[in-house]
Amino acid sequence: MEWTDVGGATWAFTYDTSHRLLTMRDPKQAGKSAPGLIANVYDPSGRVVSQSDRLGYTTAFDYDTVKDGVIVTNPQGRLVLKRYADGLVVSETQGYGSADASTTRVVRDGHQGLIVGSRDNAGNWSSMSYDPNGNRTRKTDPLGRTTTATFNDISQPLTSTDAKGVTTTFTYDTNHNLISVSTPLLGSSPPQSRTVSYSYGDPSHPGDVTAVTDPLGKVTTFAYDADGNLISAIDPIGNETTWAYSSQGWLASMVSPLGNTAGGIPEDHETTFDHNAYGDVVTATDPLDAVSATAYDANRNRVSVTNPNGNDTDFVYDAEDRLVETIRADSSVVGTEYWPDGQVKTQIDAANNPTSYEYDTLGRLASVNDPLSNRTGYFYDKAGNLVRVEQPGGDCAAVPATGCVSFGFDAAGQVVSTTYSDGVTPNISNVSYDNNGRRTRVDYGAVGASSSWVYDSLGRLISSSDGLTVSYGYDLSGNVTDLFQGECRILVV
Repeated sequence: MEWTDVGGATWAFTYDTSHRLLTMRDPKQAGKSAPGLIANVYDPSGRVVSQSDRLGYTTAFDYDTVKDGVIVTNPQGRLVLKRYADGLVVSETQGYGSADASTTRVVRDGHQGLIVGSRDNAGNWSSMSYDPNGNRTRKTDPLGRTTTATFNDISQPLTSTDAKGVTTTFTYDTNHNLISVSTPLLGSSPPQSRTVSYSYGDPSHPGDVTAVTDPLGKVTTFAYDADGNLISAIDPIGNETTWAYSSQGWLASMVSPLGNTAGGIPEDHETTFDHNAYGDVVTATDPLDAVSATAYDANRNRVSVTNPNGNDTDFVYDAEDRLVETIRADSSVVGTEYWPDGQVKTQIDAANNPTSYEYDTLGRLASVNDPLSNRTGYFYDKAGNLVRVEQPGGDCAAVPATGCVSFGFDAAGQVVSTTYSDGVTPNISNVSYDNNGRRTRVDYGAVGASSSWVYDSLGRLISSSDGLTVSYGYDLSGNVTDLFQGECRILVV
């Protein structure tokens, strides 16, 4: 069966007698004597046992070896085991059958199949709770940090409380349109909150926001055409940007604020856009009539870009639509080669120098070899954290290690230390975080040096110290209004 799309490109599909898809041919393969196809093979139960991509690389699915499990073998030969209960995944083992196999497990509730707990390969546990509508109301990470949320009867959020106990509230009008989002600035006197408000003032577009009021009371307004496309935005100081659309709803032009001022000429400040049959932009003409052009292949991959000076950059893709060459305007070429599973194998610079990449049995980056054959190695812990980087010529396994940078992590995957084997670079230790994951302290070197950071309830940095304290003041919109260095006030807005 063939199908011609809106742009005139032809797709082809074949099916077996049970109406299952056997092959698919995309438009770029049309007319070729041996077109690359996506092909499926089924077992007697109708399950896909193999799928080949357009380059002929195959992913295989084994449903029989492990009870209630599926072993997926990717084109690179890496195995993943997925186990199921009641049709839902309950565990996934990356690198199945290898010494580095890593298993993540989840626990689901008995009603909606929602994940109520998860355990990574290192045994770190996270838990979740839900309301009767399936909205997550609580999550606790491996460090015991808990976030909570509440929802109304149509699952819109009412409150969201972060792991430091700061609650953001959401309010709605009778049509369930969001009308405000508010977060308190704890410790402020008198009490203040960062509140953003939304208005819906166009009866013909009851769900479209027509005004946004920021925490300082400044208003930005919006207007729409009959189809709901944004046609005007006016900022708090009166600058108006306007847009126009084609009959298909594609952006046809944009006029900057200079073209919308009193006495301004819109055409002198207009950028226009032309599209192909798919809605992809093929030309963009700026207010100075400078044209940028883009061309696409039959699969809608961008194959060339011409800038207003007439300089072309061309792009070449393989049958899997992956970028393999970029030909620059100066005729220099950079390229990319891929492993069968689609991971980058080699990158070739404009001087034809290759950088190569290798991966471990879990598909993680294991090494990078630069054009001079200098190798950098990467090693991971059971949780998948990058714990060592072996620099060219180094040996992390040696005693003492050489050319090695090591990282320590907490149960939440946050870096808590960095150690350098050279004995010269200051080590970093005692890295601390607040309950929202923001770094609050770092010790470095052997002389007791440290840096620290403090944040307010809106997540803004209010002081940093590395022996000298710098303090920051803000308005409710987040603009810096005060800056102190020690006792010296160096900025007032």
